[in-house]
Amino acid sequence: MKLLRISVPSNLALLLGTDQIRATGEVDCYRDNAAGGPLPYRAKINGQLLRDAPKLHGIPGTIVHGRYDMPCPARYAWELHRAWPEADFHLVEGAGHAFSEPGILDRLIRATDRYAPHNVYTNFDKLDALTAAKGKTTSSFAFSPRVNEKKAAAPTANTVNINVSSGLYDVKYTYDAASNSYTRYVGGANHTDREGGQLSPKVVVAMKVTMSLGFEDGYREQITTTGTGQVYVFQNGTVTEGTWSKPDAKSKLTFTAADGKEIPLIRGQTWITVLASDRNVSWQ
Repeated sequence: MKLLRISVPSNLALLLGTDQIRATGEVDCYRDNAAGGPLPYRAKINGQLLRDAPKLHGIPGTIVHGRYDMPCPARYAWELHRAWPEADFHLVEGAGHAFSEPGILDRLIRATDRYAPHNVYTNFDKLDALTAAKGKTTSSFAFSPRVNEKKAAAPTANTVNINVSSGLYDVKYTYDAASNSYTRYVGGANHTDREGGQLSPKVVVAMKVTMSLGFEDGYREQITTTGTGQVYVFQNGTVTEGTWSKPDAKSKLTFTAADGKEIPLIRGQTWITVLASDRNVSWQ
């Protein structure tokens, strides 16, 4: 039997004809041979997945398969990817059949942030068209002042733990003195970007904010990013504790040190993490 795990919008069920859709929008599709013979349970698609793959064109998706899946050879997943080239294809080294294997589970979890309503992806052509349609010709964006980096002779923040949540969502950074950057981990695993690889920002900012539980398409944490609160700025191997401030949605976000002066950030990528005010930020 062939198992493909495809993270796609839930309305894809209408195209696939499946009879079980998970709440996350993940569809389990099974087939027992390359021709797509009859199936004993779950999704009775009889080869429909490959036959109707052209209907998927333009719809984003993710295909995850274990390289050493013996019951379901990886060629089936590759056939689907060839028929549905818009889908991201991940052949997980060292993994077999079970979705619970660490490598496969990691890819499935990471795939869910790439589809609505959990993304804000766009491109410069669309942004340029939007700004032109609104008659915008200039930008007055302002952020923290930038300075050149200067590594600390004796780093005091070599490991940073940001208690965003627990388990798979806990955040950790380790300071790499050679590159003067912070290697990011989530849930104990390296946090990588599909296009750029390992995330290693020059500056790490942790903001404590007010959070509450609200109901939208499910129970979601509501994050308040206006007002003021504690902030921790990690750069050059050290930390500066201070206060963040943003009076309203259109105001500049400001990081202020204990002496009342704005905290300058070194040039390079900055990664800002917000966490509930009752959560912890620690370093050593």
